[in-house]
Amino acid sequence: MSAPLPPGRVLAQDPYTAVSVYATLPVEVHHVLERADFFSEPYHAALDAKSGFAYLLTRRECYVWNYTKRSLFSPTTYTLPCPDLSFSPAQLLPAAALTTPATSREPGLLLVSPTGEIRFWEHVGMALSGVERFQSGLVEGLAAGEHVVGAYETEPGNYVLTTSLSSLFAVSLTPSHGRLHLAVRPFPRARGVFSRLFGAAASAYSSEPFVALALSARDAEGTRDAFVVGERGVQVWRVGGGSERLTGQFALRDLVADALFHSEEAGRGRLSVDVLDAACTRDGQIAVLTSYIDPAASAEQSQGPPLVSYAVVLLVHTQDPTQPLGVERVIPLSYRAHVDPRPYSTPRLAIPRGGPALFIFFADALLSTTLLQGSDYSGLLSLAQPGRNKFLGFGAEDFERPAGNGNAEHDKDIAGVWTLVAQGGVLLTQVDLKRVTEDVQHPVDSVEQKTARLKSRLEQAIYFGDSPENPLSFDIKGPVEGNLLAAAEDVSADVLASRAPNQPAILELRAQLADRVGRLKLLIGFVGQNGLLGKLAPSTRRRLEEDAEKLVAAHDLWLHQNSNKAGSEGLLVAAIEAFMTEQGLATGDDVVRLFFRTRVADLGHVLEHLSKILGTRLRAASTVEQRSSLILEANRFLLTALKSAHYHRNASTSSYRLGDSTRSFELWTSRAPTLSILESAFTASLQLVRDRTREYGSAIDDATKAQYALGAGADALAERQIEQEELRRQVCELADAAMAAFEERSAYFNANLSASGMVERDLAALTDRYHALRPQLIHPLVHIGKPDYAFDLAERYRAFRILTELCTDERIGSPRRVKFYLDRYALDFAFELYQWYLENGKLQTLLEQDEAYGWLLLKYLDATDNGRVAWIHDLAIRRYDHATQTLLKESQKEAKLAQSQLMLSISKLTYVAQLTEETLASDKAQQDIELIDDRLDLVSVHGKLVELFRQVAPDVTRLDSAARSEAITVAAASRLGDVSFPALRSLFSRLVGRLLEGNALSAEDLVDLLTLKDNVGDEATDYASALDVCVRAKDTPPRRAHANLQAVWRRVLLRDDWHALQNTAGLTDTQLADNLRKTALYQTLRVASESDHPPALFLAPRKTICKLTETDLAARFSDEDVAPLLKDIQEENARLQRMIDEAGLEDWHKEVMRIYHEDQDGGAMEQ
Repeated sequence: MSAPLPPGRVLAQDPYTAVSVYATLPVEVHHVLERADFFSEPYHAALDAKSGFAYLLTRRECYVWNYTKRSLFSPTTYTLPCPDLSFSPAQLLPAAALTTPATSREPGLLLVSPTGEIRFWEHVGMALSGVERFQSGLVEGLAAGEHVVGAYETEPGNYVLTTSLSSLFAVSLTPSHGRLHLAVRPFPRARGVFSRLFGAAASAYSSEPFVALALSARDAEGTRDAFVVGERGVQVWRVGGGSERLTGQFALRDLVADALFHSEEAGRGRLSVDVLDAACTRDGQIAVLTSYIDPAASAEQSQGPPLVSYAVVLLVHTQDPTQPLGVERVIPLSYRAHVDPRPYSTPRLAIPRGGPALFIFFADALLSTTLLQGSDYSGLLSLAQPGRNKFLGFGAEDFERPAGNGNAEHDKDIAGVWTLVAQGGVLLTQVDLKRVTEDVQHPVDSVEQKTARLKSRLEQAIYFGDSPENPLSFDIKGPVEGNLLAAAEDVSADVLASRAPNQPAILELRAQLADRVGRLKLLIGFVGQNGLLGKLAPSTRRRLEEDAEKLVAAHDLWLHQNSNKAGSEGLLVAAIEAFMTEQGLATGDDVVRLFFRTRVADLGHVLEHLSKILGTRLRAASTVEQRSSLILEANRFLLTALKSAHYHRNASTSSYRLGDSTRSFELWTSRAPTLSILESAFTASLQLVRDRTREYGSAIDDATKAQYALGAGADALAERQIEQEELRRQVCELADAAMAAFEERSAYFNANLSASGMVERDLAALTDRYHALRPQLIHPLVHIGKPDYAFDLAERYRAFRILTELCTDERIGSPRRVKFYLDRYALDFAFELYQWYLENGKLQTLLEQDEAYGWLLLKYLDATDNGRVAWIHDLAIRRYDHATQTLLKESQKEAKLAQSQLMLSISKLTYVAQLTEETLASDKAQQDIELIDDRLDLVSVHGKLVELFRQVAPDVTRLDSAARSEAITVAAASRLGDVSFPALRSLFSRLVGRLLEGNALSAEDLVDLLTLKDNVGDEATDYASALDVCVRAKDTPPRRAHANLQAVWRRVLLRDDWHALQNTAGLTDTQLADNLRKTALYQTLRVASESDHPPALFLAPRKTICKLTETDLAARFSDEDVAPLLKDIQEENARLQRMIDEAGLEDWHKEVMRIYHEDQDGGAMEQ
């Protein structure tokens, strides 16, 4: 058992109820209860408010002491022996009553064993000398199995003994010759009219199990009603003046059951009703404590015995023997529990001074409520360790307030009871009736009221539940009533602002801040221990954690402010004063302490003022020394606050259960102003490091010796080295804090992307800003001699591009670091590393990777567009199929003709290398090889054109590219010199230039080169070559591919002068046919037929009209070329149309086709 709590110690307090330690237990009683086993042995206690004495009953002794006496030492304990209980049930104790003293200041003690043996001491002081000089007596007439179970004082000197079968005996203590004499007699039987009225009832109710005896207030004649309550009925006796008279006997249990259950369907509930206790109110009503099983509530239980519910039923007694009791109303009690199996654990009822306060005592809890109509006040006090602790007894004031026991007006507003707790001593529980009455007169919203009570429960838990000596528990059992979120947030805010009602008065600010930090830890701990953390919304958990981390930061700031490292510039004080002035709160003498006590929630705004004040003072600073003093001090405060907040946040993640769901809430450490503060602080600090190096020389950066030169003996250089080292550390920590803030804010924006488009724009801007800032935060750390910190930041924030740059920096990087990070981060680091190798021309390093990392390189090459390197790696690992596809793709993208040809040639080799003799002969293999051959044929066309252009203009080799292209255009495409085709001429010149520079041209470019040149003489066959290009260009979009085909035939037809051919005067048919055989149309048909092209490839004149639009051309040409080229193409269309209309081109086309077919047929016949 823990040490006794001192009297006056408050154990619980809310706006309605206060519980305090009234008195400690005597040493003897303390030792008895320390060894007690409440499950196997009976213990019972009572406190007599009138005499101020209490007793504790055991099977062997009765301990009596004055619990109201204040003393520095343990109160005197009077130990008196109990009557012999050898023949009594093991679970029964003697009935006991403290008697009114006759001559002594100490009360007497009446003990009656269950078998009826009586012992009476006139005053308990006899225990000190003459304990054996007690008076004896005997209760006669007990039936078999009947036991004495209770002793009650009806008036001074007169007592009632009750038995287990509701029999009553009167005990009188009559003074004679200076002593009290004991007399015992049974209550009289009903006679005369009462015998006839209650004869049947008497036999029914006088032998039932006894429950309680309730005494009403005395009337003017000094008599009162005694209500003897049994399991099923109640006997009403008029007692006083040493006489007793039966005035009525009534059914009780059925009356109570009818009040609790109105429906016949509640039969099970009616059967469960038990009468537990009774007490009388000031206005004569009888309050009956009952228990029952609520069928609806028990149906919700999944397993185990049903929980028992409780209620107080108010009955009206009219004192008319013919009129039954009436039910005034039922007061349900907000308490449900299993029946306590320990002896003397039946719930009891107390109504101090007859009301309006009610107290119900359970073995492990004390429930308080009131009789006031319209009041829903209910307070519950539970024991922290109900298995080892117990409410053993109670005491309350009777209807007559004891003289000299307080102010009458105060007593009117306060109702209290004393309880004896096995581990806790004598507790005083008081209810503020004035506050309860005010709530009745001014009702508030039910939910709001429940939330207020829940908030009060949380407050008590953190201010009183933290002590292990407190016997009370503040755990929340059962369903939560009220808004838990609002209650928790309000309690946290009250602690943060030092306005919690139970906050202890601590003048020292350091201790007060530490106490508030501890209270917020208790708050989240209490919520978690009661299984309520999951019921708190993520926003609430985030709010509670933020309050706590601000308080931790404020605590550490105050410690730093009061340390010898705070600095001499007074920046924090100035920032707080500026903020408090801005808020209109700079009215007291000590606004700094006022801020730390009441405005810690605004800590972020103080840091903003700190940054502004620093900027102002830096602009006024004229020397490096002044700037150093300012920046060092400002950084200390800024980093202290942020590091404390982050440390608390990281350490308490599990306590607050903060996961990804809380990212949707803005953190005070990453608000937009905080980002700017950190960025500017980093920039200013970094610049100061550089300026100090320039000012004082490079020796200032050597702090290896300065660390041993601290103290008064340190010279100026050593002090500056120490400052320089601190500044460099601050730069590193500021970079860390800034990156953490950006990461937090990015997570916040990402979590709220669906909220609005504005968030998306903000996130994009923040991401750009962060990515641009990260290198500026990390790389400078290398230059100030902190490469390890640079590596650490790049690792922790997964800045793999920067990590790559650090690893490949010749000054600080190494192959070992590269391997370490490849092993640790695998793909994340490898992708950035390999990209850096490619960007910086480190192809050999890339391809010479250790075999252990080959899979990383393969993953990277497969995921990125780096085919120029990937195919080499594919060949190295003999992945020929992939190498073939990669080479084909790269050949199409390759600008240089020679390299494209090489890639195609290698791709053919790699493709064939993976074939067997059987697969080589397959249709698919032949088609794939044909595809590669087609592309190689296109490459060969490039070579033929280059050779042709060199022959056309052999003397242009010394000219520059533009002049050479122009000369070839003039020589090879003279017909484009016409002013009608300026755009096509320019296109031809550009294509010639690119071709001569060794660039690979697209199929469409080749078609234009082959068809736009003059093509006279043997060159006319190049039109057929253009057709071959059209056939082989399988990657050209269909619409443009058809336009290419149209261009070939259109330019074939436009090459010849059909108007001139139309002049056939003087020509023989043979001569005419020979002239037609010289046309480009005939030559193209002749050569194209050798390639076995399908008939669809040969177009009639009208089918060659181009219908491309600007949109089509824009896919191939730049915007400024589209319109001129379209104009030239349209001019081609126009010229062709004129030939069709004026020269009969359609007919001539048919004639050429006829001659071509005749020649083909004739040649075949000759063969």
